[in-house]
Amino acid sequence: MITRLLLILILTFSFQSWTNADDIKDFQIEGISIGDSLLDHFSEKKIQKSLISDYPNSDKYKRVQILNHKSFKTYDAMHLLFLKNDKKKIIHSLNGMKNYVNKTNACLEKKNIILKEISKLFQNVEIGDSIKTKHNSDKSGKSYTYDVKIKLLNGDRVHISCYDWSSKMKFRDHLRIGIHNKKFMNWLDNDAYK
Repeated sequence: MITRLLLILILTFSFQSWTNADDIKDFQIEGISIGDSLLDHFSEKKIQKSLISDYPNSDKYKRVQILNHKSFKTYDAMHLLFLKNDKKKIIHSLNGMKNYVNKTNACLEKKNIILKEISKLFQNVEIGDSIKTKHNSDKSGKSYTYDVKIKLLNGDRVHISCYDWSSKMKFRDHLRIGIHNKKFMNWLDNDAYK
């Protein structure tokens, strides 16, 4: 049995000699993994109180936003997604977010460090180019994301991003580490926005 890798993603990264990770479920952010029940980490009341808007064209998944939880040691917020009708609330996607308000260059440096560390853990992965794009939520075109995507052989993905919001958007600039299973990514790519 593969020992679960503890990917708390402490921003200073002190990885040990972990190699040949082959399953996204081996990773954790704030002690939470893909395949866990959200109910093992948060109460039903907290989950219901923390639901945020669904994606524009599909409500197949529900998204929970947890801010500054007492159990968080590294991140300021997390987004966790589960299937709408799943009573067990099994997690298909999770994102850890660390604020980098008005510190885009520092965020980009940390993103590159994280990319190097994560890419050492996997063999035979597809690492995309680092891409700067305008965020589609900001109609002024003044908000950007800086993304790099790592695709595992089984279709699961890791995303590492810096969000640089314009002052009009009222969101905080941040570093985001996302872990997503293949099923969620298929939905995100094909249904959530189309």
